[in-house]
Amino acid sequence: MPTLTAWSKLTELSLRLALSSFLLSSLAWAADLPPDDCLPRHCGNGVNVSYPFWLDGFQHSHCGFPSFKLTCRADFPVVRIFEDDYHVRNIFYRNQSFLVSNVGLSSSTCYVPRDNLSITATPFSIVPAQSSLFFLLDCEPNSQPPGYVPINCRNGSKGLSFVGRDQVNASACKSVISFPIVGLGDDGLEKYNDALDILKPGFLLRWRAVNCSECLESGGRCRYDAKQSRFSCLCSDRSHAVSCKGLVLMFLLSYLFYVKNFQTVARWSPHVWNLSAHTDSKSL
Repeated sequence: MPTLTAWSKLTELSLRLALSSFLLSSLAWAADLPPDDCLPRHCGNGVNVSYPFWLDGFQHSHCGFPSFKLTCRADFPVVRIFEDDYHVRNIFYRNQSFLVSNVGLSSSTCYVPRDNLSITATPFSIVPAQSSLFFLLDCEPNSQPPGYVPINCRNGSKGLSFVGRDQVNASACKSVISFPIVGLGDDGLEKYNDALDILKPGFLLRWRAVNCSECLESGGRCRYDAKQSRFSCLCSDRSHAVSCKGLVLMFLLSYLFYVKNFQTVARWSPHVWNLSAHTDSKSL
């Protein structure tokens, strides 16, 4: 029959093996994940793309939200907002904003916005601390407002077109389009050759999405769960709603369970030993 010390050691070894098996199985599951599943990618211009954005053709769709899908075009990532495409010139992950400019600026010699910027029903909003430009299109002769400059490349049989910074009475024009612009400053528009030069700096948009920082800090990976249509934090055991903190708690509870059970078994081992010895002596 084993001694009391041997009994305690055997019990401790069994509990240790059970806990180790649980931890190793979790680590083995994590090791099966591709290490570069959603690493930042770029199109060539240095703008790194990562959650909540994802780069089609370079990253899996679970790396970001569907509305944040980007494609590469002329070394720039491009985002589609309704029927318009915009070059993503920079992404500021810390304050959840990004700088964009319409792709038409690089392909047209006489670009003007065809409509007011529409971002309703999208996860994006216009950063408020920006200037606004007003495009007056197809206006009657002699209708140029003070402070406005002509868009010469557009002037023709349909009428005159102008661009300015202040909203004015535009009853003499067929359409008025308002568009945001960043970094315009307080100078007048006379220094610009045409509307292309005015619009080139682009404008800032802010996005709304679950912040990834808590998931990353807990050792997880930020993902989009297409089945649930929501954010998920991929951890070593499974996906969690926000972070892997629940997994850490599970490991802690497992350890406490091990300690408690070992102490309980160790406390009752002498009684078990004495009972066994007493029974053996009677049988003799």
